[in-house]
Amino acid sequence: MKLPFSKPSSQTQPELVSPPWQTLVLVCSKCKGARGGPDPRDIRKGLKHRLGKPKSLRVVEVECLQICPERAVTVCVVGAATRLEVLTIESEDALDALAGALAKLSP
Repeated sequence: MKLPFSKPSSQTQPELVSPPWQTLVLVCSKCKGARGGPDPRDIRKGLKHRLGKPKSLRVVEVECLQICPERAVTVCVVGAATRLEVLTIESEDALDALAGALAKLSP
């Protein structure tokens, strides 16, 4: 499938870029709390509220990760200081624990 790029380019390889953050947190937004769990937007907002806005951390909602259990939302954490971590959040206590762990990663 050919992608419809608007401008011709001489680029033959993807360009490696350095993001302004070191840790990326992906919050699955598929179930939207419909399975009895927390709302993914509340998890994203809750993390941002608990952590402030550290420049070394980015929290985003993503489409279905296809691994959400009942009454929970899956969160993936990946960064230079961590290996890929896949967690489930189903309570305020779990969200507080994740925020505490992420705060330790942010300089």
